[in-house]
Amino acid sequence: MLHTAYDNRTTDITLTLLDSYGDPLVIDTTGTSDTVRVKIGKGRDTPLLDLSSAAATTNGSSVTISTQGGETLGQVVVRLEQRDVAASLWPGVFDMETTLVDESDSSKLKNYLTDELAVIATQSGNTGLTS
Repeated sequence: MLHTAYDNRTTDITLTLLDSYGDPLVIDTTGTSDTVRVKIGKGRDTPLLDLSSAAATTNGSSVTISTQGGETLGQVVVRLEQRDVAASLWPGVFDMETTLVDESDSSKLKNYLTDELAVIATQSGNTGLTS
């Protein structure tokens, strides 16, 4: 799936992680056993942005596991803060890889989702940091 962000703008992207049957994945948010990681970059190079639900970046980009009625049904919100987009990305298409990392057993990668992120140049350019 292709997601869109705008150069020098804050963007929220909602993703749904599915199990092998196509059902929303239940994510364990008790303790620290499950972490959702999102890496954005070009091919196999070092990620330009490496985000985790465990902690936000210095600039505030984050991965938030959504809870609905006390359950987490595979939905996460990826927030790309303006400062991270301006510092790490440029107009173009990037690979975006999302994984659920489970530290509670030996099969750590429970889910794997690959998408693309298109960063679009804005006609007004950098209008100043808004966040």
